[in-house]
Amino acid sequence: MIKNYKILFSFLFVLVGLFSFQQTQAQLEVTGGLTNEQLAEVLVGNGVMISNIQEVTCPEGASGVFNGEFTNLGLDEGILLTSGNINNAIGPNDDIGVTGTSMDPDVPNSDPDLDMIAIAGTNDACILQFDVTPFGDTLTFNYVFASEEYTFYVDQFNDVFAFFISGPGIDGPFSNNAINIALIPGTDIPVTINNINNEDNSEYFVCNGNPDDTCNPYDPADINSTIEYDGFTTVLTATVPVIPCETYTLKLAIADDLDNAFDSGVFIEAKSLSVNVISISATTTFTTVEGFDNTVEGCVDGIITFAIDEPSEEDIIVEYTLGGTATEGLDYTIATPSIIIPAGSTTADLEITTIE
Repeated sequence: MIKNYKILFSFLFVLVGLFSFQQTQAQLEVTGGLTNEQLAEVLVGNGVMISNIQEVTCPEGASGVFNGEFTNLGLDEGILLTSGNINNAIGPNDDIGVTGTSMDPDVPNSDPDLDMIAIAGTNDACILQFDVTPFGDTLTFNYVFASEEYTFYVDQFNDVFAFFISGPGIDGPFSNNAINIALIPGTDIPVTINNINNEDNSEYFVCNGNPDDTCNPYDPADINSTIEYDGFTTVLTATVPVIPCETYTLKLAIADDLDNAFDSGVFIEAKSLSVNVISISATTTFTTVEGFDNTVEGCVDGIITFAIDEPSEEDIIVEYTLGGTATEGLDYTIATPSIIIPAGSTTADLEITTIE
């Protein structure tokens, strides 16, 4: 399959709130007490705009930001949503069942969409919801799901989370016809404790804190472990095709299944909510003078480089529009009206040949 991009080149800069952390070697850092706007803005990356940020419906202490640069989490920083307390995520993994629970009457204790994924009803739900407008055709972000339910309670307590998205072109079984995009790569299977663990889809699972890697929760803890949770996924990517410039509603949710015990958490990478923005730059075939980027009629040809941040699994066709006073066929020629960035690559060059 080939993606087709018809674009006007423009740049969107989103100011992201920055939070300072004190970095400690091999230690997860968490900070709570942030507003819903601050949490959502941490996620904003290339080519997206957020709006209509809803109030965070989480128990007190269940949401915040993290710094995992010196941990084995795989993510340097971002936001953390839990079914308990963010402080319970801090390692080492020296407790087989850390639990933070809230029965706050002002906070929804369950979520009907997560109930459709869990084995039984959900508790201690933590939800962040906002609208996102993508300026590209594929929206992505990176995350890690972790839980104290690993591995003893696999197939018994299926603590769940999901990333629900609704909007133009989406027709799913959840509220507002939303779909869940937190899926095992290459499948339509949701990421849960029962679906990713040391036996099922184990290539996406990290057994945390057991020196002999047996995943037995009763084994002595590894004092060098940096995360409390008994297990977590590798870094996964949520991906969904979207219509550029349309507005979608994104609902990030996590909850305990059946009971209120044993925390689970989802780490979402900062600035990873993005689209694969195409940028352009100009050079020439005349390379002996630094900074010279002008074509010269009959003498110096031009090179336009199209670039994306991350390689795609498919060829990307870029259709471009040229402007100016020069006339194609009289002053210059181009090889093709579109350019292909091959699958697995991040750049492609277009040469503009001048005519004397």
